[in-house]
Amino acid sequence: MEATRWVRSSRIGYTVEAQVQVYRIHIQDFWKTAKPKTIDNARGIPATVRNKKIVVTEERIRKVLKLKDNAQDPTSLSKDDILDGFRGMGYAGDFRQKKEIKEMGLQNIGDLSLM
Repeated sequence: MEATRWVRSSRIGYTVEAQVQVYRIHIQDFWKTAKPKTIDNARGIPATVRNKKIVVTEERIRKVLKLKDNAQDPTSLSKDDILDGFRGMGYAGDFRQKKEIKEMGLQNIGDLSLM
């Protein structure tokens, strides 16, 4: 279970392990009223949840999920970076063969966005 240990120690460890209750009605309220906007030179999503106005921002998500990263971290990876990541996890296959990439569910392996 080395992969599990790695995820727990990574910058997304808390996010993966935290057990947070999320109510369907809150999600529905959010998506009914959410409209992306730029507020004070920052992108955000103002919405109303249970009659309370909120603004979701990238910075707030990082803080709440305790992501241990910052705004300067990359939000996309090149094909080479992604393939290096798979190799680093012990994948020994040949990514040059499209058939193998498709079997792995990686049809669009160009510049993949993480956000």
